[in-house]
Amino acid sequence: MHASHDEHDKVANVVQEQLRRAANNRPVTLSMLEDLLSALPYWKMKELWKRELIEKENNQLSSEVVGELRNLLKPSIEQLIRTNRKNVLKQGFTFRRQVKGKTPHKGEDQYCFWKLDASDVLCLTDTDADPYVEGVSHAGNVRRVAAKDIASVDRGEDVTGRKSGVQSMRCIRIVLHNGDSISGATFSDRVMTMWLDGLTDLIGSGSLSRDAMTTADRLLNIELRLRLLDVPNPQSSVEVPPLPDDFSWVKPFAHDLAF
Repeated sequence: MHASHDEHDKVANVVQEQLRRAANNRPVTLSMLEDLLSALPYWKMKELWKRELIEKENNQLSSEVVGELRNLLKPSIEQLIRTNRKNVLKQGFTFRRQVKGKTPHKGEDQYCFWKLDASDVLCLTDTDADPYVEGVSHAGNVRRVAAKDIASVDRGEDVTGRKSGVQSMRCIRIVLHNGDSISGATFSDRVMTMWLDGLTDLIGSGSLSRDAMTTADRLLNIELRLRLLDVPNPQSSVEVPPLPDDFSWVKPFAHDLAF
């Protein structure tokens, strides 16, 4: 451990902590003490401090009081995730068109740009560009689907390319109340999950996906840790009992009797 003149106090604190940890093992000889200290270099101390800090945070997060706070904050965090998913829909995404019984060929509109407008209407624009750029790329047929017309949103079967070794595409399917269905495909699992969450929440059906719940838990833990930083650590006050009147129950050690 190298330190400048201004860091001597820090070094002294580290050495004191090393001695304390070594002494907790109750070495009976100086040789044992040296071995214990050799097993506690500075890099090892940093690992121990990091692990202990994580354990302390986990214990705090699993306490009953923090559990009650978690339940209070959870709805707002989940709503934040839903708002984020809806914003993803409003940004739009270019999906590969999937038409039942037909595969779009090169030169046709092979893609479809999905986007939620300000009125919460899903606009589907056929195009031959990927990615589609509004006002610049070629735009074919445009279809508008209101949220009330959507019966369900689910994940369809993955689309596998004809060539071996080609990554399969994830498929999303929108089923309308009139029996029609609209499908799109993408290679991105994250895009697929976010659109499934966003559209499912748009029609008020189902809960958040596992990926969204994982994100919500991660944000919730960050929020809780930030709040715990402002909470002072209470100093535990343990009352020391009075000394007993009789010490006859204490058995002397053998080396105490040897002169």
